[in-house]
Amino acid sequence: MGISLGLGLGISRAVGGAAGGAFSPLDLGADLQLWLDGQDTATLFTDSTETTPSANGANVGRWKDKSGNGRHADKTNVTANYPVRDDAGIGSHCAVDFDTGVTVPGLSAPWAGTNPGATDITGGTRFEVWCVYTSSNATAYVLTNDAGAFANYWTIWTNPAVGTFAVGHHMYVTMSSGAADCGFATALGPVAIVRGIIDTTLPAGCAGIEVGGVAGTMTAGYDPALGGVSTQTRAIYVGSDQAGLYSNKGAIGEVFYVSRLLTPSEAAGMQAYLSGRWS
Repeated sequence: MGISLGLGLGISRAVGGAAGGAFSPLDLGADLQLWLDGQDTATLFTDSTETTPSANGANVGRWKDKSGNGRHADKTNVTANYPVRDDAGIGSHCAVDFDTGVTVPGLSAPWAGTNPGATDITGGTRFEVWCVYTSSNATAYVLTNDAGAFANYWTIWTNPAVGTFAVGHHMYVTMSSGAADCGFATALGPVAIVRGIIDTTLPAGCAGIEVGGVAGTMTAGYDPALGGVSTQTRAIYVGSDQAGLYSNKGAIGEVFYVSRLLTPSEAAGMQAYLSGRWS
């Protein structure tokens, strides 16, 4: 089930105020390129025209962006199944539930140009994404810019089975010349606060992941001299890949895309903010 992002919603600092501490996502300024917040029910609508607010149990066809950039997450295929608003989607908190029991395209968020902060990893590009979600025993794409070509993309995904990759949460980057994966071995059921990182200064020059503030382990290496990632204009898909082949079997509460790396204090603030909101 997918949603794509369209254009703009501005909010005040007071609305975005940090329930988990002094930090607010708005402190990131223009570097905050995308912010989806399931607890803010005023951002959930049944379709992209925003005619009808989504009620508990109703379809979500638009999830409005709170970054001020207008990258609203819209349903990409209006004839397919929809995610729904769930007022108890994550604990007692409202979230967008993608676990409809069927495979559906997710929501997608288009960019006006090449994804900010992700134009060319060989040129020293750094960016990060944060996502709060639950995921059951399923292989799923939670957040990705995979446009179906299966090359030159990044994804936060979950792996339930022992195999090449560790069981748990992953940040994966691939391109035609190689791939890198950072995994975190943990059960998939409980709510996860995941930070996915693209950073050419990391070991293997590519990706990193933290779950609950704890770093995962690189399971495959990538030489950034071999090629770039996200060099095309692409949407970010929320809740599945573009084709809906790997829909998340769970709820998504909050999503961020930041076009640089957070400082240690900012990362700690974001972690505290999200922990306070979603515990």
